Amino acid sequence: MRPVKLDKLTQDGCQQSQLLRQAVHELAIRRAKVEHVFRDIKIRFGYAKNRYRGLAKNAARLTFLTPIANVIRGESYN
Repeated sequence: MRPVKLDKLTQDGCQQSQLLRQAVHELAIRRAKVEHVFRDIKIRFGYAKNRYRGLAKNAARLTFLTPIANVIRGESYN
């Protein structure tokens, strides 16, 4: 949710507004964790420009690169 829309919806400061802000914050945390993995795939493996060579080939390549990116990210923590 965009910040301007969130501000308009939560102006009054009631309990529902606080719950909405908390839900949006939780979604943002999850989205950030997922987006970092895709950033690694795009930058390290050159997947930024996806050539349309067929959905099966693109899906196979992404399926192959995702575990490799997770291994590389896991090694950086050791």
